[in-house]
Amino acid sequence: MFACASEAKGLLCWDEVPSTINQGRVADFFVPQLEGINNTSTCFEYIHHLPPAHFLIASQDTFKIQQYWQPDTITEHHFANSNDCYDAFREIFPEAVECRLHGVDKPAAMLTGGLDSSSIVALAQMSDRTNQISTFSGICAENADCNESWHINHMINETLVSPHFVSVDKLLPFIEKIESLFEHTDSIFDLVMLLPQLMYISAQQQGCVVLLDGLDGDYVTGQSTHYLSEVIRSGNIWEIARHCKAVSQFESSYNDHNRSSVNLFYRILRSMAVPEAVRKFRRYITRQKHTQQILENSLLSPECADRVNLKSRLDTHFQSSGLAESRTFREKNAQPIRSPYVSVALGRYDRVASAYSIEPRHPFF
Repeated sequence: MFACASEAKGLLCWDEVPSTINQGRVADFFVPQLEGINNTSTCFEYIHHLPPAHFLIASQDTFKIQQYWQPDTITEHHFANSNDCYDAFREIFPEAVECRLHGVDKPAAMLTGGLDSSSIVALAQMSDRTNQISTFSGICAENADCNESWHINHMINETLVSPHFVSVDKLLPFIEKIESLFEHTDSIFDLVMLLPQLMYISAQQQGCVVLLDGLDGDYVTGQSTHYLSEVIRSGNIWEIARHCKAVSQFESSYNDHNRSSVNLFYRILRSMAVPEAVRKFRRYITRQKHTQQILENSLLSPECADRVNLKSRLDTHFQSSGLAESRTFREKNAQPIRSPYVSVALGRYDRVASAYSIEPRHPFF
């Protein structure tokens, strides 16, 4: 028998669909690293998600799942200089924001103080001059000196927005709405999204139905130091110095220590000189070490860990993370977007938002 529905509860209404609990997936909830080991399993043994960018063809005798899209890791855009690259981004990103405001009578966006959400709010306000953008921010009233709060207030003062704040230390007015999610959701992973949940509730109370979100900004625009290897291989001394200085300044703004651009260059160069065989051995040792630490710190009993084959599930996790085999630079950029962790996270946001009649939209994706 084959049946499909938008939610698991729709399938469980059928007597023919077993409600057997997927013990492995429930165990994943108690090991935070394992939420995204795949994007098909659910908390029910015989109910599965259709993977993103796939379609399913079902007939009387069989069915098949086929992928119709994946990120392009081959095509590469070249620009004469950084200014041209910046101009190209400035051309396409406002369009991405504007098209996600299409048909929205009351535009709204999350505002967390980061560059991703702040840029979305600024461009949304520029795009829609006839409507004031409603922003929703999570704050902690007991920590008025929070760096994010300073940036949130700065954005509010510099743009014509209608700000709304929710506080994680003042939950009483939201308790009934928060508890309603327990009846709505089929996934236990949805129950650990308190701050976004509060903002969805607040947006619903303000009459919003669409909420722009920049949570995926890091995946699209964020870069690890891997790209410096590509810059160093180019042999352009000026570009090497400029990029190392920029990354050094960026890292210093988030860390207590100040690593000079020279030290950063030396660290990357030293890493590039390590033979691939040594890299693979290091990755293997790191995987073993991390696996052992997770097993020791897990809330699962040893018997339960053995029953769900926790070690094998951790191996799957590391194979889809940065500890897997080396990739080209373009593949490294595409890997986070293709990762199951992204699809399960976006699915979680969509499900929780839908419980409050909110549709999240993601300009960066």
